[in-house]
Amino acid sequence: FEDDSVEYFLPYRNLEVPIGQAFGGEVLGHIGRLRSLNIGNYSLESPLATFAKPEHVDQNESTKKYGDGSIGQGVLQRFSVIYDFHHSKVYLKKNSTFSDSFEYDMSGMNISVKQAKEYSFTVKSIRKDSPAQKSGLQVGDIIESINGEKLTINNYGQYLNLFLTREGKKVILLIRRGDEKIECSYRLARFI
Repeated sequence: FEDDSVEYFLPYRNLEVPIGQAFGGEVLGHIGRLRSLNIGNYSLESPLATFAKPEHVDQNESTKKYGDGSIGQGVLQRFSVIYDFHHSKVYLKKNSTFSDSFEYDMSGMNISVKQAKEYSFTVKSIRKDSPAQKSGLQVGDIIESINGEKLTINNYGQYLNLFLTREGKKVILLIRRGDEKIECSYRLARFI
């Protein structure tokens, strides 16, 4: 959304979240659901969109890096896409995931991945009133396992997808806090 002539409002249900990275750190904004998105003959129901906070948008037109917001969040994965750069065209054909619902993280935590001798997975932030916060998780906790399986760099992506799967799905984390090992469990909850 980069057209000043278009007036838009944040969706009623939205979350304040980091929506990108810049040299100065995280770019903050909101994520919310649109009613629908029409692309040619295709109509996508309830897609997610992000909206940058005005103070995080570079107003210099020649160096503008972020628009007022963006639509993405899984839109293109619902299509087989062909880019025709020579003719400046994009061809879309819906695929088997076209009707899947658009989901955003239902756990309420961000994880930082660090590599020293081995990879470690640390709780970087926790959203207020989220299942992760209500379970007792704290920033700085190190995640050892999820649902009984050791968390590794090889299965990390699989577990990020777990947080998008199904509202009500149970998640059990074994975490290390200092010298103590603690089990935290919660059920995924949809926020937007």
